[in-house]
Amino acid sequence: QRRKDGTFFHAEVASTFLNAAGGRLVSFCRDISGRKEMETEKNIMIELLRLSNQTNNQHEFMAAATLLLQKWSGCEAVGIRLKDGDDYPYFETRGFPPEFVELENRLCLMDKTGIAVKDASGMPVLECMCGNVIRGRFDPSLPFFTPGGSFWTNSTTVLLASTTQKQRQSRTRDHCHGEGYESVALVPLRWGDTNFGLLQFNDPRPGRFSAAAIALLERLAAALTSGLVSRLTVKELRESEEKYRLLVEASLEGILIADHEFRFTYVNEATARMLGYPADYLIGRKVHEFFCEQTSGETDIHLQRRRAGQDEIHERCFRHKDGSPVWVTLSAKSLRDEKGNFAGSFAMLTDITARKKMEEELRQSEEHYRTLIKAIPDTMVRFDRRLRFISMSDNIEALTGTSPASLIGKTHREAGFPEKLCAFWENEISGVFATGLAAETDFSFDTRQGEAGEVPVNASILRR
Repeated sequence: QRRKDGTFFHAEVASTFLNAAGGRLVSFCRDISGRKEMETEKNIMIELLRLSNQTNNQHEFMAAATLLLQKWSGCEAVGIRLKDGDDYPYFETRGFPPEFVELENRLCLMDKTGIAVKDASGMPVLECMCGNVIRGRFDPSLPFFTPGGSFWTNSTTVLLASTTQKQRQSRTRDHCHGEGYESVALVPLRWGDTNFGLLQFNDPRPGRFSAAAIALLERLAAALTSGLVSRLTVKELRESEEKYRLLVEASLEGILIADHEFRFTYVNEATARMLGYPADYLIGRKVHEFFCEQTSGETDIHLQRRRAGQDEIHERCFRHKDGSPVWVTLSAKSLRDEKGNFAGSFAMLTDITARKKMEEELRQSEEHYRTLIKAIPDTMVRFDRRLRFISMSDNIEALTGTSPASLIGKTHREAGFPEKLCAFWENEISGVFATGLAAETDFSFDTRQGEAGEVPVNASILRR
């Protein structure tokens, strides 16, 4: 549906024609944009975590991630820059011309002798808007920056014509605009105070992004960065133990490590906050003591999968100190010692309690919606574009002699209705889908009990 301001939203509309008082059309309309956005975010977040767990190395992970993000975003080109020495070259790209990648690959400003130019703090100067995002040079009061440090525009042409170099924080090379890209988004891959690189989305079509879409991209970037951090090798972690500790403690995501008996051996501050306990209180206690459901390390199916060496992503309900449920998406890895024996598990936790609450509110709303539908005396039926039943009010059984459960997913013909009725509905429903216009008519038919029936029919398209 389109709002007055021209923006669109997802809606579910159900309409029925009432014969009383000369005939009235009653419609119910619900904004389901929130549900659609939650479903989209949940699905792509789970897929990113799955890729992180299942791919064998960094290049496989990044290749799969860029393909996923390109398909989901609909953007022509997607790239990932990762830190390599002083610079942040492209680690993986999809859709960019090779000559563009070669031209834009390096961000470091070089002097005439090929030496990287340093700023006043001794850091290499990174050019263009990518450099701004990576270095954290941004002004959140400007519409093309977010409070999280991302940059986005729906028209590079308008941006360059309406802003100054000072507003853009540095001199821009304008190669994206020169290549014909109008919509551009740059999202930092940040973990605590450390920036691993950025995500880049380019498309020649203007108007590809919204503030909500960029906020989702920032959350996806956080999940992608979690995958990057989890792939640091044991050797790298030991060589940079203090740096790793700072990164983990600064993480907004929960991180925990348990031993072979599933006792906490480490939790970061985010995990402690999620559960409402000091970190030192949790150490040594068994993980399952904090599950909402009554279980143990011997009976819990997910913990047994860790013991069997299986990694997985699943949703889990933990119990907060105050007794309230804390829902998380948990990405867990099984740990092995040098002999290959089970040594414990490592897990990253994303708090989804707010999403779960919204899902429950939507469920209650839908239940209320179904109650309203059942209260309407007329029979309401929904069909998809293949003319299959997808939902109906319960009173259809009294009208047709056929139970609702036996009709779901079938066409009239597949459900065994008479030829006359099948031909009528095929013509009426196909006409509504083809024209988008409502149709009103009367129809006479014989029920399966052999009784004659005549009903007025009002058919209209439901727009989402």
